[in-house]
Formats: sequence, structure tokens, C-alpha cells
Amino acid sequence: MSMVEALEWMNSMKCLRQICKDDEKFMNTDRNLNLDSNSERVRDNVAKLYVRYMVTSNQLNECYKYIIQPQIRILIKKTVMCMYGRIFELKQILVNEDSSIYTPIITELVFMKILYEKFELKIPEYFREERQLFLNDMDSEIDNIKILYSVKNNNDLNQLQEEISITEEQSVFDSQFISQEVTESNSVNVNEGDIMTYKIPDFNMTELLDEIQEKQNKADMMLRTALNNYEERFNQIYKFIIMDKIQDLLQAYIWIYYKKTKNLPSWPEDPTPMFTNNDTSTLILSNAVLKNISDIYDMLESHEQVPLGGPNIFNTYNWTTEVTEIIAPLIVGFENESTKENKQNDNTVSVEVIQEKSELTKWFTEVFDEYDRFWTVDSVLNEKPKENLIKAIIFAKYKVELRTMAYTTMNENLERLKITRSRDIGIKYVTPKTKKSKFKGSKKKSSKNLPPTLEEILEEFVRNKMLKNSTTTKFDDFFGEVSYSANVLREEPHYYDHPYGLGDLRQIIKEQYVIGLISSDLRSLNQIHFHSSFLIAGPEKSGKSLLINAICTETGSLKIELNFKNLFEYYPDVKKINTLVLKIIMFARAHQPVVIEVDLADIPFYKKIPKDFKMFKPDLMVKLLSKLLQQLKKTERVIVIGKAISPWLVAEKKLTRVFQTILFTVPDYETILLFITDLLMSYSMVREEIPITELTTMMFGYPRQIIADIVAKVMTPGRVLSLANNRLDPKEFIPVMINYPKDPNLCDKYHNWYRKFIPMGKRRRLEMEKK
Repeated sequence: MSMVEALEWMNSMKCLRQICKDDEKFMNTDRNLNLDSNSERVRDNVAKLYVRYMVTSNQLNECYKYIIQPQIRILIKKTVMCMYGRIFELKQILVNEDSSIYTPIITELVFMKILYEKFELKIPEYFREERQLFLNDMDSEIDNIKILYSVKNNNDLNQLQEEISITEEQSVFDSQFISQEVTESNSVNVNEGDIMTYKIPDFNMTELLDEIQEKQNKADMMLRTALNNYEERFNQIYKFIIMDKIQDLLQAYIWIYYKKTKNLPSWPEDPTPMFTNNDTSTLILSNAVLKNISDIYDMLESHEQVPLGGPNIFNTYNWTTEVTEIIAPLIVGFENESTKENKQNDNTVSVEVIQEKSELTKWFTEVFDEYDRFWTVDSVLNEKPKENLIKAIIFAKYKVELRTMAYTTMNENLERLKITRSRDIGIKYVTPKTKKSKFKGSKKKSSKNLPPTLEEILEEFVRNKMLKNSTTTKFDDFFGEVSYSANVLREEPHYYDHPYGLGDLRQIIKEQYVIGLISSDLRSLNQIHFHSSFLIAGPEKSGKSLLINAICTETGSLKIELNFKNLFEYYPDVKKINTLVLKIIMFARAHQPVVIEVDLADIPFYKKIPKDFKMFKPDLMVKLLSKLLQQLKKTERVIVIGKAISPWLVAEKKLTRVFQTILFTVPDYETILLFITDLLMSYSMVREEIPITELTTMMFGYPRQIIADIVAKVMTPGRVLSLANNRLDPKEFIPVMINYPKDPNLCDKYHNWYRKFIPMGKRRRLEMEKK
């Protein structure tokens, strides 16, 4: 790694440290203001922090591409995850302030002199790279299943293998794809370069990135070797020493507990009942024991929890015998109270034992601690693995494992102590009951009742056309212009919702959904709640599938495809639908991240379902989606994405009960203007005085793909050659456009439905009406 790259990374970390300081100041001051009277000030500060985090995360991801040292790249990934979590939190604040999923920040970008290209979130490629081997193996398995299934059904193998060899490609309407007739230009003795212009790839940059990738791979191999060597030394020397220390600590805890209470502690496998489900820092105690709790505040450091017996003792690093002496009587006092008495006791109160900072603050602290401890300018330039950092990683890895082993051993010893003590005092000891697994029992199950294997589910999904080969599509393939006027229009009362452009969809989807798919750690935080479903609504060929494929590509997600025709064919009743839900959940949990795509998701919710669709029992899809979303857990990286064409036809609230957010791929005027300009200017003989404005007005309302088809049919090789003497006239497009009917009120239909029936749209409309 060169000095320039090292300084870029260190400067980015310096900027991040300052952002975190400003963020902490904001959280301690501005967030305590009255939001009604200081709403604009709060939004302004949040928007600036949001932009700064976003830009810095992009800078760090750019550093990741060129840095060779593997431990620095690991630290960058940790840092970026912290930033993504905070970006999501700030985005939610902006959404609440603006009452819209779209939160314009152009004013802040102009004030901070930042180009939008620097701001737009760049999803790093390492998420896809980490899943690439898995996706390749899955593609091979899918291909093999297709071949085997075709043999069973006596299909044409040659035809099938041809289908398999052709990868599904998303059409990207760039200058290379304008006209299919270009290849026929030999008949008029004209070279293709005379008709179209091509972008020359930068081979030097490609070679440089390949060279860096090779060096990174070698450095990764050196790190893995060093980790393996140190792990062997750890197992031979340190493992048993640490194990003995943990056991000594637990034995001391047992003895002090017994000494204070004349009872032996209870260590259940589940968390103790004194903790709430969501926050282990809150302790529920009755007034009978509250009088003894005040001493705890002085005994504990600010970063420690209060472990009340059981596995919770392993959550602290500096457990002291003094704290045990205080806590032990409280535990016994609580355990002696019956559950019924606790429920009926109106005087039971919730006491916050320790006020902790947010979990993301801890993450940032850990990142900066590692940065300060291990990395200086000289050490950054050394590409060899740092042994002291390897030691810290190995100890952290085995800390949890050794504590679990010690807990198991000491729990067995504690059980024997309880039996011995019961015998000494003449009391019969009752062994605690353990929970039995649902799939274990004394009765033998027949093969029919056994749950299906993942291999069987995979074969079924491929056979039923629910699982296909992975695709390669990027968000940059989704052409669209961002809205530069929304910051001004958001204050206008006649704009009920902020008008966003097609280009803004890329950013919204990355923030709201991609971040949740790439990080399981972020999903485990209490403060962050990612949506498990959303709907993309727009006219045909407006890029809905392209966006979903981009999500899958950039997160390395598998895609399960659902449509009501397939459901009717293979799962025609409620019983089979219930079984399918269990299979989808089982398969998705094993292979997450997973995207579940629902085609024509609005039709099952129509007020009046067309006769052509009734025969397919679309209500089966409604039941499947409802049950599926009920089964998904907050921590699971699985998302359901629906595609809709005419959502205004649905029964009012039925659709929004399933899909939590609605996004539109409705073409906007600026995007269409730029798109038509790029299409026509890609022909070398097109002059600058082409009637772009007139053509945009004529074609506004068409999706981009249909516009590309219309242009391709008009701009034949012969017409292109004649442009030098015969200027392009908008009237030439009318005969072709007649074959592509459009609804002039299409945009209004989408937005009026959103304002009338979607909760966030209604909220925004009511707020603006009050103004």
C-alpha cells in the first residue's frame, strides 16, 4: 500500500471521528428540543450528519479497493457497518420529519459543495464476492436439477442445455442496444462505427485492479496462515489456563452466593425472568427489594450490566465478589415471590439499573479503539499481518466458546452440589425439567412425517419454476435522474408528497432494504427495525424487475419467485399453501440473504378480480403472504418484494397490510428528457438541433423500454444515413407510437392513490392541508 492510499484511509477515519463527535453533540442537545417549534433546525442538523456519514462511507469503500493489508480491510468493513447503521437511523428521523419515504437533501449538498455522485450510496462489492462461490455452486445445482427433470419428462436435452447456457441478462438501454437493425448495415456498405459510437473500456484501470486483487488474495492467505498458527499455539498453551480462571471465578460466585443466602444459585439455560425480553439493562423488582438496590450504582462501572445468576454472569468482564454479595439476597428475594403475586402486585416498578449509550455508539468506540491501538502511519504501510491484532482476535473468538464450556462444566458440578446438599438436609431433590425439541420424542415417526431436506426443497422450487439462476445487474443499470427541485417544492402546500425522480429510487432502496440484507449484526440491534416487505408499483417495462435483480446482485441474495399461476398449478389448496410457507421459511433461513419476489402482487387484492385471473384462485397468494410475513423474524435477512401495475384497483387497506412501503417506478419528465437525448445522440449523424423537448412531451408517460423500442424502429440504418440532409421530425414517431397506447393520466393515478390510501401519504397530505 502506498503512502497516498494510507493517508486517504487515515484522513477518512479522522473525518469520521469528527462526525461522531458532532453526532454525539446533536444527540445530547438538539434532539431534546421541542420538535414542533424547532423542526427545521432538527431536520437541518440530521440531514447534514446523514450526508457526511454517506460521503465518508463511500470514501472508505473506495479505500478498501486499493488497500492490500487484510486486517485494515477487515476494520474498514466493521467501520462501514457502523456507519450504515447510523445512516439508517438518521434516514428514519428524516422520514418522520418529512412524512415521506423520500427525503430530499439537495439544499444540503449545495451548501456543503458536494456533488450528488459523491453522495449516492455505493454498495461495496465484497458482499457479492463473499457469496460468489455459494451462488456459483447453487447455479450448478439448479442446472443439474433442470437436466435431471427434463430426462424424466423426456424433454429435448439439447434445447434445455442451450437455455441453461444463456444467462438471464437485464436489458440496459444504453447506446449499444438502440437498434437491432444495425447488424444489417453491411447491405448498404456502411461500417457500424459510422452509425453508432462505442465507449472504449479503460484497460489500464482493469489491469491495475486485477493486480491489486492478486496482492489482496496473497495477503489474505498470509493472514489465514498466521491465524491458524496462533490458534494452534493458543490451544496448546493458553486455552486451559483461561478455562481454569473462569471456573475459579464461578466457584467463587457459588460460594459467596451460598454464604450470603444459604442457597445454591440457579443457572437456567434461558435468560432469568428478572430481565425483560428486549433490554437486559432494565430490572423488574418489587418494592420489597428496591430498598437494597441503591448500593449497586456505586459498585458498577458504567459499561457493565448486572448479571443476576445463570448465563448472565458471562456478560461481564469485571465481575466482583462485592457485587455478588449485594445481588445474591435480591435474587433469592425475587425467586421466593410467586409469579402470580408479581402479576397482581400494583407496586411493581421498572428500575433502569444503568443508563447505557446506544449500541452503535459502542460499535464506533470499539472501531476507534482498534484503530488507535494498532494502526499508525508506519504500521499501515507494512502489509504483513500484525501479530498483536491476531492475538486479540483469537482471544475474542475463544472467549465465548470457553465461557460456554465452563458454564456447562460448572452447571454439572452445581447440579451435583444441589443433590448432595439435599441429601444432607434430608430433602428430596427434584431435577429441573428441560424443554424437549419439537422434532425429538420417544415415538418413532414415519418417513412421511419427517420434515423435507434442503436438497428436496431446492429440487421442488427449481421444478416448480420458483428458483432460477442468479443474474448480474447493478443499480447503475437503472437509468433515472434525481429530483433537484424537491427541496423547494416540499414547502409548497399543493405538493402533498415530495416528487422524487427515478434516480432517487436507487438511493431509497439501498438505504431502506439493501443495508438490512447485507448485515445480520445490524438487524439484531433493538433500535433498528428493517421492513420485511415493500411494493414496487409502476407501468409495464418500467424497471421493477431490474431493481429487484440489482438488490439480489449487490447483496449476493438468492431470489425465490412467486406468482399466483404457479401457486394454483402446484399448491392449489390451503393445506399445500401452509406447507409451502414452512418450506420457504426453512430454505430462506438456511440460505439468507434471500429475496422473495411476488409478480403481479396487486391483482390478488383487487376489489373486483378480472375473470381471466379468478380461475387461478389469487386469494391463495394473499394467504401465503400473510402467513409468510408472520413467520419472518426481525433478525432474518429475508425480504418480500411485490411488483404491481395498477394498485389503485385494490381494496383500500388490504395491500398495505402486507406491504409496508410503496415505491413508484413512474417515469418523470427529467429522466425521459435525458434518456431520449442519450438515445438520439448515440447516433453519430444526429445533430445537436434535434427536437428533444417536443419528443419528450410526446413520449412522456411511456416507460423507458417502450421509448427505446419506438426510437429503434424509427432510427433504421437508412434513416440514420439520411439525417445529414433530412432533419429529424417529431411527426415521424407518431405512426410507431400509435402501436403503443398510453394512459395520459397514469402518473396521477399512482400518486392520487398513494395520497388517499397509504398511511404515510395520507399523513403528508393532512399536514400540508393544515399549512
